[in-house]
Amino acid sequence: MLLSNELLLIFVVALTLAAILIAVIPRSDKSSKEKPIMTETTVEEFPDKQVKVSVDSQGFLVRILRLPYAPAAEMRSDQDEFHPTTILLNVVVARQDDPDLLVTKFDPPLNLEMAYSLEVLKRAHELDLKYPVYGFWDGCKWVKFTPEKHQLKYIVEPHPTEQVAGHARVALSQWSDPAMGRVP
Repeated sequence: MLLSNELLLIFVVALTLAAILIAVIPRSDKSSKEKPIMTETTVEEFPDKQVKVSVDSQGFLVRILRLPYAPAAEMRSDQDEFHPTTILLNVVVARQDDPDLLVTKFDPPLNLEMAYSLEVLKRAHELDLKYPVYGFWDGCKWVKFTPEKHQLKYIVEPHPTEQVAGHARVALSQWSDPAMGRVP
């Protein structure tokens, strides 16, 4: 009988310690709907237009989709900041887990890198431009990318080729569905 009482006491002490440990040690909540933070960067290159789009993780993975755009003649207004001679392309960003859900705000920013050739640079110089002008159709007018609003930077290739003399880069915190264009 003494042995049974000792076993009972050990069992009660073990249960008490287990209850204390359960109360004190933090548990992971398996019912939480939080997803692990994604750290991947999605990059899509469009070599026919010499444009690269990259989106750092927004806490979820994304897809970059190319869409058709309206004819250039339909994208004109009296308020245009410039008139592109070349329409580059139109892209949107959608969630990878739900492609019907567009992503329009970016933190960290969406990055566009647009290459320009020696021929394009030469034509820009003929128009008294230091570099080609890039921008987007906001649905009503053509808007220039600027250093102030879009962190526009020009990077000149140290060894330019006929195909790539440099790049224009922008970082955008908002992007919905605009076509991109260039002068010249």
